[in-house]
Amino acid sequence: PSVEPYKTYQEYLSDFRAKKVKSLAATLLDSETLKVLFEEVGETPLHKAAREGVYETIEILLEISGSTLLKQEFVRNVDGHTPLHLAAKEGYNNIVELFLSRKNVKNSFLNPKMLKDNDGRTALHWSARGGYSDVTALLLKGSSLFLESPYWEDDDGVTPLDLARNSEDSQTTMLIRKALSLKKR
Repeated sequence: PSVEPYKTYQEYLSDFRAKKVKSLAATLLDSETLKVLFEEVGETPLHKAAREGVYETIEILLEISGSTLLKQEFVRNVDGHTPLHLAAKEGYNNIVELFLSRKNVKNSFLNPKMLKDNDGRTALHWSARGGYSDVTALLLKGSSLFLESPYWEDDDGVTPLDLARNSEDSQTTMLIRKALSLKKR
């Protein structure tokens, strides 16, 4: 069956809020529809769902229109955040785990060009800043790239360890210190 593309951002937002996710996902199978929406809003529904912590929506979006949503041109929003950045920033460990458990998603989000946002921050920077030890542990365990990133400075010269210390979450700080010590060996 043919699916009508969204004519306005408000139509899309209405479906998103009404949890008409299957309809939304089917519409996004078309790259041109997603491109129009992306240009108007600056992000995809996958970004919005990751930021808001809507796990079920993410599963449906990935199942129905994942191949379109994971194209390089749509992975980063206007701030350079991938959905992984946004989930880490908000401390949604179940969503971070979902993203890291799916090979196609992991490959898309952990592409070296996608690791850092427009301010030079990785998902590890964001989880450390929030003091989200569960998310930090998942990231460090989920990819060897994140074992390198405790050393990475953002554009302001701040590392994930600096951010963890500022969050005053001792567990997050300990996890990053442990990753640093393992890397030195």
